[in-house]
Amino acid sequence: MPPATTADRTAGSQVKGKKDERSTFLMLIAAMKLFKGVLMILVGVGALDLMHRDVQAVVGDWIGLLHLNPNGRFAHILLLRASTVSDGKLEFLGCAMFVYSALFLIEGIGLAMCRRWAEYMTIITTGLLLPLELYELFRRPTTVRVVILLLNAVVVFYLIHRVRRLKAAME
Repeated sequence: MPPATTADRTAGSQVKGKKDERSTFLMLIAAMKLFKGVLMILVGVGALDLMHRDVQAVVGDWIGLLHLNPNGRFAHILLLRASTVSDGKLEFLGCAMFVYSALFLIEGIGLAMCRRWAEYMTIITTGLLLPLELYELFRRPTTVRVVILLLNAVVVFYLIHRVRRLKAAME
């Protein structure tokens, strides 16, 4: 197979002489992936920062800063869960967030550069999580879970359609 030419790399922006209007959506997906990657880094750093500290006291401080009712149900649940967090769990969470952020950043950069491998990677990684999201939705339905499931399904179906369309255009 010959190496990819500039025309091959820009095939995502043009098909049979027509500008691909949906490339804006591809950039939106890339931006979303990059944002999530940065967010996961921050969560990972935050988790590692909480190691060797009294997590319950820190959560109590956050409740005060956010002006939540310290005797309310939400504050009680947060404090109860914070009491069960160990350094091992925080270390695992921090490391898992760094791995997850690397995946998001790789996808985001690849999509921003209109790389076909990034489209396939995003189809696979996002598509593999759809059954889990569906299970969670049936287990405990919320509006947020419905929105996340729908957004991820739209991303997968859009990228599948895009890959097929570009492949057909190149033949």
